[in-house]
Amino acid sequence: MGFFWFWVVGFDVLGPADYIAFVQDSDGDSEPEANGSAPTPDPVFDTDEVPYAILELVAACVRFVKDTVGIDLDFSSDTLPLVDHYLATVRADLDERHEAAPLILRSVGAYFGEVVRRHIEGFWIVPNEDAHLWRVCSSRAFLSVNPLGAAYDALYDGKEHDGPPSALHLDKPDEQFVNARLEALPDVNEADYHRLSVRFEVIEIAIGALRDRDGADGEVTFEADDYIEPSN
Repeated sequence: MGFFWFWVVGFDVLGPADYIAFVQDSDGDSEPEANGSAPTPDPVFDTDEVPYAILELVAACVRFVKDTVGIDLDFSSDTLPLVDHYLATVRADLDERHEAAPLILRSVGAYFGEVVRRHIEGFWIVPNEDAHLWRVCSSRAFLSVNPLGAAYDALYDGKEHDGPPSALHLDKPDEQFVNARLEALPDVNEADYHRLSVRFEVIEIAIGALRDRDGADGEVTFEADDYIEPSN
């Protein structure tokens, strides 16, 4: 049996009208405006309507990783092993600097979410300032994930934490199908299991399986309203 199955859960529809969705075409090429107190985004931010709070956090992650490993992140999945290395580097330091963990987790979660969003042609749903409720949703298949939860798992190497769940959220009928696809995969080395680079591969496989299964019907696209339960 493959080692990925518990990363999939049924989808609980998000809650009512106070949810704010920020939808971004992954091909967008304009830059967001910066305000006085926020860092000016680098041209690598080829986004248009990504929440500015996300851009600030992503900029912080890019800076943290550059300061640690000396390499710029470019939002490709190939950069995720660098982020994994960064987390492994700071893990021991956080035993004595607990106060630094929230910013690191939010920043890494935002960067991971942006890498995923661009790859799955997705968008952010941000209910409020609580990053535990943030999600990246696919427009190509009914799938969402909390990238902050993935960052918690990666930083704490699967140990118990107070972060959000990181499992994939799917439509109920798709749950068994994706589970079966993931269970068929070879087992992952336990030391690598919670890495963001491995988590990305799981998301990629799940999206691909859903798209391949849907075939001609795969041209259906999903929007924020599909992920949010309308208020009565």
